Amino acid sequence: MKKNVLALAMLFCSLNISAQTENGFQEFDVLDNFKENPFTYFTHAPILAAGDKNKSNAMTIGWGGMGTIWGRNRPTITVYVAQKRYTHEFLEKSKYFTIMQFSDTKVIEYMGKYSGRDGDKAKALGLHVAFTNNGTPYYKEADAVIECEIMYGAPFDEKYFRNDIPKNMYANFPAGIHSMYMGEVVGAWIKEGSMSQKMQNKENQKSVKDVLGERQSCRSYQSKALTDNQLLDILWAANGVNEYDKRTAPSAMNRQDIDLYVCKSDGTWKYDAEGRKLVKVTEKDIRPMMIGQNEFVNEAPATVLLVSDQRKFGASKTTNDARNLNFGLMDAGIVSENLFLYCTSVGLGTVPCAPKLDAAKIQKALKLDAQQIPLMYHPVGYPKE
Repeated sequence: MKKNVLALAMLFCSLNISAQTENGFQEFDVLDNFKENPFTYFTHAPILAAGDKNKSNAMTIGWGGMGTIWGRNRPTITVYVAQKRYTHEFLEKSKYFTIMQFSDTKVIEYMGKYSGRDGDKAKALGLHVAFTNNGTPYYKEADAVIECEIMYGAPFDEKYFRNDIPKNMYANFPAGIHSMYMGEVVGAWIKEGSMSQKMQNKENQKSVKDVLGERQSCRSYQSKALTDNQLLDILWAANGVNEYDKRTAPSAMNRQDIDLYVCKSDGTWKYDAEGRKLVKVTEKDIRPMMIGQNEFVNEAPATVLLVSDQRKFGASKTTNDARNLNFGLMDAGIVSENLFLYCTSVGLGTVPCAPKLDAAKIQKALKLDAQQIPLMYHPVGYPKE
């Protein structure tokens, strides 16, 4: 659901300092830079939260609207919540609410499937609650947050339904009739280093032709670290899951054999494409096992290792190891090109490498099967001027 993140990316442009900067967010002006289609925005399933520091709840929503009311320069978001929903109780008592965007589809699905009455959803998902200066809850892991002050809230009145659409809707809707909450936007923040931030201004996006023209191998890097969000964006472009639940890179017979590992001085992490997160595999720095003659790998803050899981191709009388390995090499090349072009598009340097890669030592360090074959790697980082 990458569109989830890109939708909010088009909302904002001008930067200011805010209370949320300590959690990696930057403040944006919504009124001057809204570029997303308000008719489709809520189809991207944002998360709605309300409550206070004592207790709060959040849920996935699919209905809402954006515009202005009671003043030309009063940006407004309207949300609709059924009266039997747990979040409705918090909205009735709250002065503010937040709308959040997540690129992690598991958060979106879980928040929509389960009720906060049955347990702490944030705790179950490993999310960390934080609060705006107004005391409105949001999650530190969100890609973007909009805070609204509620100006009006009331349930729909059935006697004012003008046709059969709402009548038919509520005839068999167990959660009850919806309440409408209109909120003035009083704050908006986007995660520093996230894809949302980098994609926020369409005019500044590079075309594929531009990126191909600028692509060049980088063998000299600054020591400046990359954030986890930057690494996740690189990995998503290389072989992530897009808004159509498809991989960003094709593969032989759609077996998706290429796994990605981020290797740094303080350990190695495997990329969970479905959850869009990094899972630590070992505390070991395995980069010396892949350097060979490429000493510049030590300069880069991170290296992405490409491993082909040959087991995904299966084995039969008509399938041989040589063909499967060729499939893996082909798939690795596709992922490598995705990674390279994305790095170029955001001003990062990289180069594909493979010489003297000690596959056996890497397999042992990462506890890989013999058929999980390390094929190549990409150091990534900021190029030296």
